[in-house]
Amino acid sequence: MSRIKSLDLARGFTVMMIAPIHTVLLYSRLPVRDTLMGKLMAFIAEGPGAQLFMMLMGVNFAMSRYSANHKSFSAVIRQVGFLLVAGYLLNIAKFVVPHFFGWIPAGMIADLGIYSPQPTPDTCIQLALTGDILQFASIAFLVMYGLSCLPYAEIIASALATLICICSPFAWDLHGANPLSNYLLSLAGGQPPRVFFPLFPWLVYPLVGYAFGRHLAKLKQKAFAFFLVRDLGWILIMTGIFIRLVLRG
Repeated sequence: MSRIKSLDLARGFTVMMIAPIHTVLLYSRLPVRDTLMGKLMAFIAEGPGAQLFMMLMGVNFAMSRYSANHKSFSAVIRQVGFLLVAGYLLNIAKFVVPHFFGWIPAGMIADLGIYSPQPTPDTCIQLALTGDILQFASIAFLVMYGLSCLPYAEIIASALATLICICSPFAWDLHGANPLSNYLLSLAGGQPPRVFFPLFPWLVYPLVGYAFGRHLAKLKQKAFAFFLVRDLGWILIMTGIFIRLVLRG
């Protein structure tokens, strides 16, 4: 199936907005965040931004060359390794180096769980091992490859996403007997500031995207006429905003 420009546009928009959004949320003053633009950026970051990006990751995988029909397991492992290395190098660049030179604002340092005024080996290791979006993406990538090896993968992905929605609380804040198992469990169900994107429940989004992508690849252009994608997107966004306001009381 040929590339879908609307999906590429959505992915490009979310990636483009990552840098300005995080700059405003982490480094700006309160009067800046209270402006209309600041509130819009906060909505994109905390509302549909990361979730949409992960869902589109699943859609893209379902229609890409990385599925089991086109890619060997060794090639997928290399891609997973690349994402992991990139994730930890990014942690060093955005957390460890600024912390070492004292560039990170004091409030952000406290939010990251660092209470030592000076950088220490322990705090640098903690920041370097922070579970962020690339660590999550590498695990999700491997899970989706495993699904692509199975028959009825889209049905299994949908069922697994539903199961994660129900069972995720049981995986939160588990602790292992040693540092390695403890770290792996934190990637599965930890919380900020050690892990920003735990596998449970965030794996729901790429799984739903994967299932949708498989159906999209089968239906091709008929899917857009059936789902009325352009109009349905606005309807879903407004419905989500309404539900969020109602739940907040």
